[in-house]
Amino acid sequence: MKRPAAAIELAGPSVQAAEIRGTCEAARIGALSLTALILLDEGGRILRLHYSTFDDRLPRQYIDEHEEIIAAIEAGDAERADRLAIAHAGQIVRQIQYYLARDLDRPMAISLS
Repeated sequence: MKRPAAAIELAGPSVQAAEIRGTCEAARIGALSLTALILLDEGGRILRLHYSTFDDRLPRQYIDEHEEIIAAIEAGDAERADRLAIAHAGQIVRQIQYYLARDLDRPMAISLS
């Protein structure tokens, strides 16, 4: 069953961690699995900041961008998928930078649940 892009995105690191762990264990590369999980955990924390700027509800624009990336991958158009993914990732980085910079003088509470 195909999951919508928004569901994949909001499923978060626990779903991705299970997939990475399973792949690495099947390939018998445990050290890589641990490193990937650590990086995934750190990325999850940063994405938690990103999602909190939207009250954990992705704007329709981002869902549409995810769907465009998936469509490009399904169509085998690697160049388009790369362009879309790079633009999308850049947008996330800018959003996180803005979020952090605007609150530099105030304490910040982040929920990890």
